[in-house]
Amino acid sequence: MKWISGQPLEVGFHLVRIEHHAIALLLVTHDVDEALYLSDRVLVMDNRPSSIRQALAVELPHPRDRRDPRLAQLKALSLTALQQAHVI
Repeated sequence: MKWISGQPLEVGFHLVRIEHHAIALLLVTHDVDEALYLSDRVLVMDNRPSSIRQALAVELPHPRDRRDPRLAQLKALSLTALQQAHVI
């Protein structure tokens, strides 16, 4: 079972549902797939000094299909940015 900050994946369902209440939420994760699945914008951080390397807009409707090829394209961009930052 996947976990988000110590909580089971079911938390993701609730995070997606609150979007209808105009709430801003900052989710910090090391899981690229979860970040892209749950977020409208993903910030890729540099290693040192800590700064934003790249901001990716995830302009896909909710609920999202994890098999969507557009998520795979965004994941490739995210992983490239992380490699350039020498994080992975």
